[in-house]
Amino acid sequence: MKQLTCSKCGNRVFFENLSCETCGSTLGYAPDEQLMFAFEPADDEAWRRQGPPGLDYKPCVNRKRGVCNWMLPSASSHRHCLSCRTTHTIPELAKPENHGYWAALEQAKRRLFYTLVELVLPTPNKLEDPANGSHPWEDWAETWAHYLHMVDGLETAAAWGAHLDQALPSGPSLKVRALDLNAESIRDAVIEQWLPVSQFINAMDRSLGAHDSYPFIVVEPVIEKLDFIHRVVRAGSSGSVAMNFLPRDRARGAESSLDSSAGHEEADRP
Repeated sequence: MKQLTCSKCGNRVFFENLSCETCGSTLGYAPDEQLMFAFEPADDEAWRRQGPPGLDYKPCVNRKRGVCNWMLPSASSHRHCLSCRTTHTIPELAKPENHGYWAALEQAKRRLFYTLVELVLPTPNKLEDPANGSHPWEDWAETWAHYLHMVDGLETAAAWGAHLDQALPSGPSLKVRALDLNAESIRDAVIEQWLPVSQFINAMDRSLGAHDSYPFIVVEPVIEKLDFIHRVVRAGSSGSVAMNFLPRDRARGAESSLDSSAGHEEADRP
């Protein structure tokens, strides 16, 4: 994940933050721009943006319940953000402990959607795409999860300027780079970048008394499958192959025609 900063004071903030620990500003993440912004809360339809001017935003309705920090354009009639819009069932909130489970679920899903946006992949939901929205891809779920770990892990390490002098015993040093999402193949990146980084992460985990974050041995067949996933993602994000759902740019263009019905349906949701 990229490093994020407060748009008001410029200090580092994190993906889950609701406020800036330095200047105290209210924060909201805008997936349309993939940036965290400081806001002066007003009514629910438009929060005043702090820092450089730009698109007007309003908070996801789930922010009132403390489970979301994402924003959506003020002009949208949707009440839920891009991620929360795909949630159809939540835990029974009459049980107090379930609120924490719901918050954890939404937090994990926002990290997934961050990566889907980064990969320029569609993010369909049942309202906008009844036939394909929110369908899991069980047949390749495990390799897909590995691919997302690698994309996010390398982007985060690169954003922090990670440099491994001992990437390989007696080998050259390594300056970590984010995965090239436009590359025709990622075989070399898996071997030269991801394997040393994941080994370093595991070594840190063990030093801190934790379990390995990436307890996997990446052998040749796994590299082949990861490369295949990458080629599918690249083809889908570039629009060079047919898809069963709208590309993200076309889905956004169609959103205005769905806004009226979306508003009625979402009004009944928490």
